[in-house]
Parts: sequence; C-alpha cells; structure tokens
Amino acid sequence: MPRLPDQFADARQNVEPRPEDVDNASKAHEEVRKALEASDDLKDTGIDTVLIGSYARHVSIHRMRDVDVLSKLPDLDGDDPDALLHTFEEVLVDEFGKQRIERQDRSIQIDFPDYDLAVDAVPARSCGDHWEIPDGSGRWQETNPLKLASLTSDMNADHDEHYVPSVKLIRQVRRAQLGHTQPGGLYLEVAAYHAGLSG
Repeated sequence: MPRLPDQFADARQNVEPRPEDVDNASKAHEEVRKALEASDDLKDTGIDTVLIGSYARHVSIHRMRDVDVLSKLPDLDGDDPDALLHTFEEVLVDEFGKQRIERQDRSIQIDFPDYDLAVDAVPARSCGDHWEIPDGSGRWQETNPLKLASLTSDMNADHDEHYVPSVKLIRQVRRAQLGHTQPGGLYLEVAAYHAGLSG
C-alpha cells in the first residue's frame, strides 16, 4: 500500500504527451487559426478560433495525434451547416493544399505531416450560452466544449489536482484495451466527471 503514491506518480509520467507534441500542437493550432481568421469569406462572422478537446482540457495522453479547434462565429449569417463546412474547406484548401485537407461530418481536418498530427477545425454558431456545430446530417448539434474545459479545471481543483491525471490514466487504459473502437475517450471522461461529482 505505501508504494501506491509512487506508482501513481510513475503512471502519470508515463502517459504525459511528449514535449515536442505539445509544442507542435500549439504551432499547428496557430497556423489554422491565422488562416481562418484572415479569410475574407469569414471576416463578417466575428470568427474567433480557440483550442478545445483533450489538449485544451489538459487530458491528452502520449501519443498526441490530433488537436481540436472551435471557430466561434457569433455573427454568422446563414443556417446551413453543410454550406459552412464547405466554406471552411475552401479556405483551408487555399491555405494548406487539397492533399492535406479532409472533410469530416463535423469538422475539416488539416494534416500536418511535419508534426505527425492533425488539426480538426470545427465551425460553431451561437446558440444562447452554448454553441451549435454541424452534426453530419445537415442539421446542427448543441454543444459547449468551453464549459467542459471549465468544469474539468474546477473538478481538478476540488480533488487536489488528482482528477486530470486520473482521467489521463482512464483514457490510456481505454486506448490500450480498445484502440479506436467505442466508447471513445470523451465518453469515459464524462463518466469520470460524474463519478467525481458523486464523490
């Protein structure tokens, strides 16, 4: 039993993202942000691109393969999510080249082969205190990744900075045991959050 704190510390260290991955993720995010926010096609939307996902919540694990960014569009004029994704795709193809771009259901993925990672750019329109993103079927899906980041930070503080490392270990076990199958890391992270809420 006395060795558990040391073993926990070792396990935490083993799942941390590599420093070069963290550095490259930041650089890739900035490149995508600059391309989107400089676009004449998006300038009237009030675009503000921010980090979201496991990287932003500090629950990324070794080895980071992608980074998620949310492009908040508070002044968006239009309600067609497919058209919005198409605009994002065109802007990013112009900047990075067609071979590095892949359209997905909810985002546009930009490959950064020099960094060995990708950025998923998710467009979002305002929905009260939340945001809506494309759902892959021509409709909008309500979400609030910024609130999840805030809840994660608060939960970590409430649990003496042990919550985030525990989530990382849960995500690592899921990856090692399940690979790319479901449930995904976010599902288990939300389950861990509710476990933390219940004590």
